[in-house]
Amino acid sequence: MKKFFIAVAALALGAGTLFAQNAKLEKPFYLGIQGGPMFSLSENAFSYRDNGKTKDLFSGQASFVAGYDFTWKTGVRLSVNYAGKNASANNVKQTSGDNPVTGLPFFPYTFKSINTFVDVTHNISNNPESAFIPKVYAGIGLGHTYDFTDSHHPWQTAYMTSPNNAFGFRFGFIAEYLLTESIGIYADITGEAYTDTFNGLRPGKEERKGSDRDYEGYPGFPLDLRGLCSFGVAFHF
Repeated sequence: MKKFFIAVAALALGAGTLFAQNAKLEKPFYLGIQGGPMFSLSENAFSYRDNGKTKDLFSGQASFVAGYDFTWKTGVRLSVNYAGKNASANNVKQTSGDNPVTGLPFFPYTFKSINTFVDVTHNISNNPESAFIPKVYAGIGLGHTYDFTDSHHPWQTAYMTSPNNAFGFRFGFIAEYLLTESIGIYADITGEAYTDTFNGLRPGKEERKGSDRDYEGYPGFPLDLRGLCSFGVAFHF
């Protein structure tokens, strides 16, 4: 029985390879479903590392994608992403006292997001007949964040806002392999950047001038960052 299943698997793999060799991109419209790990990086992310919690900056995410290729080289796509556990943290450098829950100088919190992007894609291969389709892309979008958990930070009520809408831009790479003319599997790697309200904190220098919140070092990097690695299936029409 074991040999039978091995033989069937080998035949299926061979058939899939044969189809892929003959497949090429002839259907310009496609829909995709993808998901995978995500890494969050924003203000006070260093406090995760300092407290041995770097792994908590990783979580899951999923997207729905609809795209259209104007030519075999250039296309556009719309992506809607959901992440239920974006990670961030409140200030620790100017905070007196530790987290009353953990007993550590660490004030983590998570939040949900729905992010929408419009990307322009470009096929970097030189073979329009190939079943392998490598693309680079750049896009602009909007991130909506909400449902923030309590970090137990004494300043959370004064400093954090929810819900939030933040402008975003991103760059990425897609590697798709056509199993048939209608179905492809792919990997999608992207880096995203959002204006500073994405994670609910507003540490802009202009907002701190003339106030007791104008602490040296608090206004951080002006963007909130995310790295995503997704795997998906595309259906071409």
